[in-house]
Amino acid sequence: MFLGDIKNFFSFLKPSNIKKWLKVEYVFLNYFWYYTICAVLVLLFQWRFPFNLGFPLILYTLLFNNVRRNKISLNGFDLLIIINIIWICITWLINDYPNKPYLTIRTIMGELAFMMAYWIARYSEKDYLGIIIKYARKPLVITCIIGIYCFIFEPAWYLKIVDFAVTSQGNFNYTKESVMDQFKLRSIFDGGYVLGYLCAFAIVYELFLVFTKKKKQISHFYYHLLFIFLLVITSILAMMRAPLACTIMGLGIVYGYSVLYADRIRATIILSGIIVLVSGAIFFILQNVDVSTVEVLFSKVSQFGDQGNDFIKERLFLQESGSSLFGGGYGRFNAIAYYKFEMPTIPDGEYMKIIAEQGYIGLVLMLTPIVLGVIKALFHFKHLGFELFVLLMLLVCMIGADPLSTSDKHCILYWLALGQVSRFNVRLKRSEKIKA
Repeated sequence: MFLGDIKNFFSFLKPSNIKKWLKVEYVFLNYFWYYTICAVLVLLFQWRFPFNLGFPLILYTLLFNNVRRNKISLNGFDLLIIINIIWICITWLINDYPNKPYLTIRTIMGELAFMMAYWIARYSEKDYLGIIIKYARKPLVITCIIGIYCFIFEPAWYLKIVDFAVTSQGNFNYTKESVMDQFKLRSIFDGGYVLGYLCAFAIVYELFLVFTKKKKQISHFYYHLLFIFLLVITSILAMMRAPLACTIMGLGIVYGYSVLYADRIRATIILSGIIVLVSGAIFFILQNVDVSTVEVLFSKVSQFGDQGNDFIKERLFLQESGSSLFGGGYGRFNAIAYYKFEMPTIPDGEYMKIIAEQGYIGLVLMLTPIVLGVIKALFHFKHLGFELFVLLMLLVCMIGADPLSTSDKHCILYWLALGQVSRFNVRLKRSEKIKA
């Protein structure tokens, strides 16, 4: 049976499955496979164009296909997103800054392309968000195992990646914590954000599955628990405070969901098992990771716990930004502006970045559909539990990171969640149940 499971794990290598990669939607659904393959190309040849150019083209192409096939009636969310896009264009028209044409094109192929995931979800009835997380399981297993191995044993090629990450940051602050921060688990990727954020999504998604479905309804139930164990270890070693905090928040959401809509006693038993699972993951880390790294891990967690609200304020206002009503131009403070032209950038705070680029008007236009999405998901918690978690995670992570701007935080998942919340219609759900 175990050999059969291994054979099934590598079923994606079958010629019949490889042919599917010629279909745009299939590539989109296998987003993390595509991301992982592109990371290997960066690792071997420093080729970044397969993702930076290829994936935005996939998004625009899939959107075109979905719009051509399906018709929808615009709702309030759609109008807010359209107004937001119009305002983005206005910020380009009313502002002038160095290297504007290049930065604008990079933004169209970056943040704006990721935003199209909202419309991809709107023009489809498929659960794109859930399918992408499911299809990410195999590449996650592979990259997490590689990441844990490299983190513990530090092979030479891996240390070269870390060394490059440290030395390529320009005016790097060489303190013990800042250098150790570069040694956070990154696997084959440029940084720890890729796995740190995706593990949070995957853990909560798997928890929804384990908590809300009966054991007989889940194939390979214990594999799911083992998968969660692997993800928890990876998530901790990636040393990302916001995703870790959001994972804990997600556990609370899942438990609340299972108490309301599933079996309360069973949920409590599984919660106890998850706590044991996490304890086992921490024990594994303490047994296999050197003391200095463990100290950094716990210092990052204790820093958040000790400072509380002061820490959140510090992260929120970590980056200085020009405060204005209209902003300085969408995409002006992208990370590429610094790495390409040594221009000012705002990499650690999406709220401040939005204010700097789109002004307070842009901040209101960007946050309104997201906050309304959270409210709608709360009202329809039974059907939109996972989408609620994703949108709440977005609002939390925007405090000290840029989850809507850079691909390593998996921007498309937030927009897909908002799109699926926007299209949800409880009347249609009821009619489907009646027909069934």
